Parts: sequence; structure tokens; C-alpha cells
Amino acid sequence: MLTEKDRKAPLYIVVAPALLLNLGIVGCAQPRSAPAVAAPAAAPAPVKVEQAPPEPPPPPPGPVAASPEVYTVVAESEAARLLLATWAPGQGDAMHSHPEYVMYALTDMNWQGTQLDGSEVGGTVGAGQVLTPSGTLAGHSTRNAGESEAKMLILERKTGAVQSVPEGSAPASVEASPKQYQVLAETPWVRVVKASWGPGERDTMHSHPEVFVYAFADANWRVRTAAGEQTRLSMTAGQAQHQPPDAGHSIKNIGKQPASVLIFEMK
Repeated sequence: MLTEKDRKAPLYIVVAPALLLNLGIVGCAQPRSAPAVAAPAAAPAPVKVEQAPPEPPPPPPGPVAASPEVYTVVAESEAARLLLATWAPGQGDAMHSHPEYVMYALTDMNWQGTQLDGSEVGGTVGAGQVLTPSGTLAGHSTRNAGESEAKMLILERKTGAVQSVPEGSAPASVEASPKQYQVLAETPWVRVVKASWGPGERDTMHSHPEVFVYAFADANWRVRTAAGEQTRLSMTAGQAQHQPPDAGHSIKNIGKQPASVLIFEMK
């Protein structure tokens, strides 16, 4: 029986070690380690997508299609076409392009132009001047900045074959008759020639490949072929025509005034 003194004494409970082990309170087992956490996966490298460059805009139309009020076709073949361009004072044309071409100024012209990239250009061309740009022209527009009408002849090259003179033909005009035929300019594909005859004057027998002819004034000629046949040829001022190759002929001015024409000889 517990006395009052025993009730006040501290109570000690002895537990067997085996019981503690079974309860997981003591023992030799190591503490459980935290589960391994995998490192985050590296982000995939961005995929570079090659994009095709944008298609360039189509070139502007040709001069006749863009500005028929300025440009007129006056003669044409499979190899080239001859245009007459006429600008009133202050008149401009629409943006247009050219294949290979040469120009002959029929009048003086003070001009201003806009290129395809928007840049401004300008200058002065004198009557009788020949311009031989290299290559094609992707796009431009031209304005007559002068106070009088301006005119240009423009020969544009086409893709057709040139009609050449046959073998055994007479010499070329500039070789046979240098007095009448003067070379003004020459490119790999065309020769620009001015031909002049005084009243009653005849040139020497010569040949031509296909040519484009523009008359500066009214003229009348007598044409003699290599076979001795004779025909009459007349042109009015400002008239233009295409002529096929001729193996040999000579020309006499049968008019009372000097006769003069501009000739574009195709090569």
C-alpha cells in the first residue's frame, strides 16, 4: 500500500530497449534521405526557319503602255521598235521601263526625272545629241522642264533576230560613201548614222542591214540597184520607216533642196 510519501516521489518507468526499437524510437537505422530531384531539362534550341526573300515588285510597263499620249511607235520589226516621244512644256510621263535603247534628240530639252527609288535627276540635252545608256532601265519618269515642246527618237531593242546583209554584198554605207554617211554613235547592237545629200548628189553603191530611217525634211531620191534597176523613193519630214536588208544600191537626191535622214543600222 502506498504511503503519502510514496505518492509524492517521482515515478520512473523503465521500458525495455527491444520495445523502443520496435517503436522506432531508437536503433541503428540511418535517417531516410530525401528523394533525388532531377535537374530541369535544358530548353530546346530555337529552330531557325529560313524565309525566302520577298519577290521584287514587277517592273513598270513600257513607255507606250504607260504614257501613250507621249510615246508613239513609228516603225517596228522583230529586232527593234522606233518610238517618237513628244512632251509639251511642263508635261511629264508616267513611271515606265525600257529594254536596251538609244535616243536621238530632235530638239533641245531641259528635263527633270524621277527614278524608281524616288531620287530626282535632271539635265539638258541638245538637238542632234545621241544618248546611248548601257543596259536596261528598270523605271523612271521624265518631265519637260522647258518652255517649248521637246521631241526624242528612241530605238528600243527587242529579242528577235536581226536581218543581216547576205555575203558578197556591197560595202557598208559608211565605208562606201563617208561623205554622205556620218556615224554619230555606235553600240554593240546598233549604229546611228546621219545621211545627207545635196541637190542632185549621188552616193556610191553600198549595202545596209535592216535599218530604221527618219526623215528630217521632205526628200525625193532615185534608187539604183546593183542589177541596174531604178525606183523612186520619197519621204516627208517627220516620217519614219523600217527597211529590210539591201545587198547593194546607190541613192541620188533628185529634189531641189538638201535631203537628210537619220538611220539606225541594226547589228
